Amino acid sequence: MKDLGKWPVEKYQVGFNYVLGTLVEDDVGIHKVTTEGLKTLWASTEIWGEEVLVNGKIYWEPYAPAEKPPLGVKPQKIHDEQRNEMLSAGISRYLKAGKEIPIEWVDEYNEIITRWAE
Repeated sequence: MKDLGKWPVEKYQVGFNYVLGTLVEDDVGIHKVTTEGLKTLWASTEIWGEEVLVNGKIYWEPYAPAEKPPLGVKPQKIHDEQRNEMLSAGISRYLKAGKEIPIEWVDEYNEIITRWAE
């Protein structure tokens, strides 16, 4: 961490209201409380929150970190579009090479086209 000299740094606490301009330190680095959020001075992340007016003074209320949902699956429509492009390209290459097209490719291509028509 960089030496802040005469500037006092407070230990960051979740749920604590900080006065705008305050410097706070957490596990990630040192941040300055601004109206846009905790602006990171010496780290790679930013913590966001909202202004709170208490007894005529503006304080900063940090948001609790949002939990990311687990990775889901690709939507069927996107999967079908990408798979259809792959099948079309593969069929085209086989035609140009004069090779027999696997019937599984043709069946799958037709299944996708039928799903799109519904």
